[in-house]
Amino acid sequence: MKKYILYTVGIVIMALGVAISSFHGLGASPFDSLNFNVASITNLEIATTMLIFNAIFVLLFFIIHRNKDIYLSIICLFAFSFLVDAFIKLLSYIFIIDDLWFRIIQFILGFTLTAIGIAFVEESTLSRTPFECFVAVMDKIVFPKLDYAKSRIITEVLVTALGAVLGLIFMDGLGNVGIGTAIYMFCTGPVVQLFIKKFSRIIKEDRLK
Repeated sequence: MKKYILYTVGIVIMALGVAISSFHGLGASPFDSLNFNVASITNLEIATTMLIFNAIFVLLFFIIHRNKDIYLSIICLFAFSFLVDAFIKLLSYIFIIDDLWFRIIQFILGFTLTAIGIAFVEESTLSRTPFECFVAVMDKIVFPKLDYAKSRIITEVLVTALGAVLGLIFMDGLGNVGIGTAIYMFCTGPVVQLFIKKFSRIIKEDRLK
């Protein structure tokens, strides 16, 4: 039961972190920046854009791995997409201050919440998030000779490049690709691992009581 609670709380926290990242303009994570740019270009709801990409990622993962956890990933892709959209609509009434320091605070908050959410999901060991499904597919099919860490970084660079190119072509700018995207790319993994170690220690201590 605790695993499902961890997984659910992780998805909610991660969705809140992603939603916050849509406001500060300093750059979202590679996958989120692509989602936000595509949504802006096509005038689709962010939930719709995320749903399309997430469905493709999960489907590819299922075709290649035939993983039994596909059903939880399907639930995740629907829930996560609509949670992000709901949080964005709610926060649009709050994040109305256009100040650099406030935007930096937003970035730190969004990054931290996203990392905590990922750590919760990873610690639950129940199922991968849709983007993690895509990374696993790329690791097995496109970069089979590289270790997972390197293939993940290359995958995120490619996703970031795609988002940036789309922004330059259709938006006269990079859109949600920025310095923050690079921070997400190279710092998310270590920060997530830090939170996982912290949460694991807390859970173990709780079990000993």
